Amino acid sequence: MTDGYPYLVKSTWSLPRNLRERHAIRTLDPAQPRVSIYCREESHEDAPWFVASFVRVMHDGQPRWVWSTEYPTADGYTFWIGDRSVGNLVGDKPADLSDSTALSDSAFRVRYALECQICGLRLERRADELNPVLETLWAANHLELSLRGLMSLLR
Repeated sequence: MTDGYPYLVKSTWSLPRNLRERHAIRTLDPAQPRVSIYCREESHEDAPWFVASFVRVMHDGQPRWVWSTEYPTADGYTFWIGDRSVGNLVGDKPADLSDSTALSDSAFRVRYALECQICGLRLERRADELNPVLETLWAANHLELSLRGLMSLLR
């Protein structure tokens, strides 16, 4: 589904130099469903922040969207954006992952804190709230969305 998609980043060469030099560039797997989130508010002066990228995996026969550390480019590559926006919960309390039983607890959930490091725009949502929106975007071949756009879809 990514063939010819007009991603915000047209090529790895159009990335800011610090991203090209400091981060690994990898080949994009076109078969891996992906939806990515960026922020490009007016205050950025045309410098986007790459907030998040999610990939679709199947879990117990159901699609789930999980955090990816890589953001796609139109020329078929990805660049590293890190793993800075995940919180784990058991019920509504932070999960203690040093206790291995937390992961198998039926109340275990993942919460994402999506934040632009330039302007501070922030969205916190549990994975179960994001999954249907990301699934709908992907099914409509809308593979990138601004953080503000995602916020409006989740209202």
